Amino acid sequence: MQFTVTEADRDLTILAFLRRELSPSSKMLKYLKYRPDGILVNGEHKTVRYRLQVGDVLSVATEDTCANTALAPVELPLQILYEDADLVVPAKPANMPTHPSRDHYDDTVANALAFRYAPLGGSFVFRPINRLDRNTSGLLLIARNKLSAG
Repeated sequence: MQFTVTEADRDLTILAFLRRELSPSSKMLKYLKYRPDGILVNGEHKTVRYRLQVGDVLSVATEDTCANTALAPVELPLQILYEDADLVVPAKPANMPTHPSRDHYDDTVANALAFRYAPLGGSFVFRPINRLDRNTSGLLLIARNKLSAG
């Protein structure tokens, strides 16, 4: 995720800018601070105390660096009611588990979403915001990246 600093943002600390623009959790901020490419200004690692200047390009690494390799992508029917870069809302049918568990390793919503996103490349991490019991149908809210899950 990239931002170009404008006159209105001049002299804001990175922390103040990120809180205003993204409202990250403290856990997400810690993740960004200690990741080598977590917070970059003009391609260089900076601390959250750095004061932004007009024209600076602030890059924030919100993508995942490693996938959940234990999650098998499986083609399963799953209706998607809403989807954007941050969230996906599938309609979970009854008798489909939300995530893998004992005796359900490849018939879950997580497996179906792993299959859906496999062609996009990169990594897929299943981050459910809510979950439903296997026998319950309904809507799930799934975060598609670390920032939207925080």
